[in-house]
Amino acid sequence: MADVTGESGGARLRFTSDPYGPYPLEGADRILALVRVERGEQERKWGEQNHSPFIWLTILGEEFGEACKAAVEGDVSGACRELIQAAAVCVAAVESFDRNRGAGFLNVVAEQLEKQNGGA
Repeated sequence: MADVTGESGGARLRFTSDPYGPYPLEGADRILALVRVERGEQERKWGEQNHSPFIWLTILGEEFGEACKAAVEGDVSGACRELIQAAAVCVAAVESFDRNRGAGFLNVVAEQLEKQNGGA
């Protein structure tokens, strides 16, 4: 795999094909680290964003559409990049909702998810 570098909170992350490299992450941990890097790049580029749910879903739809276009064109790497960007947009949206909906908002959401997934 080609090196992927980026910044997240001032820390540089580097992923190489060497499984014993500086960040030998695998599976979801590796993907979530890439999402974190992308989220940091978005924050650096646009700063804190606070939009309505409609606007956030419009932004997400644009990223998803780009992923679909890349997939249709046979560009799996491009589709993957766009999906990582889309995931980072999802994180940004939830951060925005959390900032703007008041204390305890994510606790309520977490409880709803727990019930939905068969928890207590």
